[in-house]
Parts: sequence; C-alpha cells; structure tokens
Amino acid sequence: MGKKRFQVSMSEEYFEKLEQMSNDYGLTLNSCAAFIICQYIKENEKKHDLMSGMVDELLSTPSDVLNNPAMLEMVKEILSNDKEFKTSVKEIFEKGDE
Repeated sequence: MGKKRFQVSMSEEYFEKLEQMSNDYGLTLNSCAAFIICQYIKENEKKHDLMSGMVDELLSTPSDVLNNPAMLEMVKEILSNDKEFKTSVKEIFEKGDE
C-alpha cells in the first residue's frame, strides 16, 4: 500500500496547536497530522458501521417504514441528503427510460 501526499491549509491557531502536539509526542508535524487524520477516519468508519447496523435492525422490512409515518419522514430526510443514493436512483430511472 503506497502513500499519498496532499496539502492542507488551516488557521494559524490550529497549526500552532498541531505543532505543540507534535512536539509533545516527539513526532514530526506531518506524522502527527497523518496520525490524527487516520484515527479520525477509523473512528468515523466505526460509527458509520454501528449506525448502519442499528438502522438495518430498526428497518427490518419496508412495510415497517411505510406503516410508520414518522419513520418514513425520517428516511425521506436522510435519503434526500445522500448524494450517492440520489445518483443511484437517477441512474435506475434513466435506464428505465431507455
């Protein structure tokens, strides 16, 4: 697995905090930033997986959602903000028009 580089801009305040943190832990600035970013991504993935599992349990069948107006509204709201979902639905409808 290779490594990729990218440039990040941040406020001077956060840069100084990151610089202090890297000094406290004896890391280079880049290593410290990479560690923080990777930890954030791992934690975010864990939270997403946990939430997905809870949603799967909660929405075991489509009729459970369709028969509960509050749940149906919540699902509509979540899906209306999901770009990936919108794109996949759009593709399905476009294929249906062919």
